[in-house]
Amino acid sequence: MAEGGDGTRHVVDVAANLKAGLLHHVSTVEVAGSFEGLFTEDMFDQGQALTTPLQRAKFEAERVVRESGLSWRVYRTPIVVGHSRTGEFDRIDGPYYFFRLLRMAAQLPRILPVLVPKLGETNMVPVDFVTRALDYLAHQPGSDKTTFHLVDPRQQTAVEALNLFADEAGAPHLVEVMPKRGLDMMLRVPGAHRLLPRVGVPLDVLEHSEFTCRFDAGHATGALAVTDIKVPPLAAYAPIIWKYWIENWV
Repeated sequence: MAEGGDGTRHVVDVAANLKAGLLHHVSTVEVAGSFEGLFTEDMFDQGQALTTPLQRAKFEAERVVRESGLSWRVYRTPIVVGHSRTGEFDRIDGPYYFFRLLRMAAQLPRILPVLVPKLGETNMVPVDFVTRALDYLAHQPGSDKTTFHLVDPRQQTAVEALNLFADEAGAPHLVEVMPKRGLDMMLRVPGAHRLLPRVGVPLDVLEHSEFTCRFDAGHATGALAVTDIKVPPLAAYAPIIWKYWIENWV
């Protein structure tokens, strides 16, 4: 579906004119913004701050769908990475921005940790889980005006996830040593704004790196319980993701 409110309004208008029975909208858990605590599938506008353009655009798009008067289903995805069996992916996003940094860190002695600011919680799922879940859920009867979180139910910090890829790179582990305000100070150091993009990490990824909440997936888990569609643990397919990146994107 189109990004932002304007594009989504056009889709809603087309669906209404066609008298579509059900509008399926793929959103993102980014609509939770800076909400703290457990963000459930039944939650939407909780007064949360939306601090990035992506969060604001996705929130507005979902709002348009919810207020359209049509029957709808919303599917919110977290960070989507490559295929869990092939590693295949077609864009650099999420943890991939850190891969060049990890490859460079592999030149360091492994007994020396890589010091990073606190990066908060993360949630990653492979693209094959998302496509299979979407295909199944979209073809089930009922569930009008229902939201599904297509997330990994396991809690994991960003550093824990990135260290799985550090192991594949042969790099030292990342260790969190400073709060977010420490990152702000680092970015004021002369040359920092030029250096970070050179290692493949856009500044906005570092500045907005935290999930401040956890995501409930009761609706999705319940609906998928009768299938074999499950989120594999990241540790099981991180080597495949890294291998594909090394062979195709370096």
